Amino acid sequence: MFYVIKNIVLHLFADKKERLEYLYSLSLIFLDSISVNTLEIKCLKLNDPFDEMFLKTAIKGEADYIVRNDFRSGIYDTQKETITMC
Repeated sequence: MFYVIKNIVLHLFADKKERLEYLYSLSLIFLDSISVNTLEIKCLKLNDPFDEMFLKTAIKGEADYIVRNDFRSGIYDTQKETITMC
């Protein structure tokens, strides 16, 4: 995954110092994050099955918010009391 991010950063920033700062910031986020196993998580079927992983991750990770701009996926129709769709 870091390889993919590195290639994106190479296109975003011309300056090597900016690249390193950006990658360092991302690594801090990664270190503070948690991993969740969503294999056993049940959720409503969405119009876009690829978006189900976001909903399952939010449920398992006990997220307060999901920020999405894909209104056709059906994810906005699944609002729970504990998750606010933004």
